[in-house]
Amino acid sequence: GKMAMDYLVEGRGLDRDTIRGFALGYADGNWDSMYRFLKSKGYEEEIMKESGLVVFDEKKGPRDYFINRLIFPILDDKGMPIAFGGRVFDDSKPKYLNSNENMIFQKRNNFYGLDRAKKSRSGMYILCEGYMDVIALHRAGFDSAIAPLGTALTKEQVKKLKVERDSKKVYICFDSDFAGTDAMHRAVGMLALCGVDAKVITMGEYKDPDEYIKANGSDAFEGRIKSAENSFIYSLKKLRKE
Repeated sequence: GKMAMDYLVEGRGLDRDTIRGFALGYADGNWDSMYRFLKSKGYEEEIMKESGLVVFDEKKGPRDYFINRLIFPILDDKGMPIAFGGRVFDDSKPKYLNSNENMIFQKRNNFYGLDRAKKSRSGMYILCEGYMDVIALHRAGFDSAIAPLGTALTKEQVKKLKVERDSKKVYICFDSDFAGTDAMHRAVGMLALCGVDAKVITMGEYKDPDEYIKANGSDAFEGRIKSAENSFIYSLKKLRKE
């Protein structure tokens, strides 16, 4: 796991407490490590297949779904593990990979970090784009950060947010590149469609919250939250530019 640890500590600046706290892990480069581990624990192949952690090929036999990836456990809102996300260390595609959907995991119904964020006393949810954004924000003291699981924000996710949020405000903070801006615009529309008012946090020339906080610190990001723009006005400005 040295490559994963080097990436997290030296590459992303995380400390060991954060790595342990989010239970980050590593799927090694062998094609059958998970298969052999589950086999040794007495799991049947049908269960492995349903879990999505092992793929069975008629010609090549069983192989692990996650190979040579940094692993993010995905928990439900009660803190129970229901799936995993995996990130590559190079430019391979796909960059991020989630467990296949099954009877206990559907991407459209869950958020990364919601189990932690629902306990926050901040009076808000900060909706960001990915796993590392959530971790960076929590580490900087913004413990209400959550992220959809690699998909556009869904109606089911917003309904869950409405149930969980009580009187909490919703802030959107996606990446500032074209894909992030487009996803933010669609998220604003979905939230409005479901009757949720939201505000938009912009970061100027910085790509994402992690980059912004590393460059400017937590206090500056707090200022961005306080100056967040009404989502309706944000959408109007985007449409005017186009």
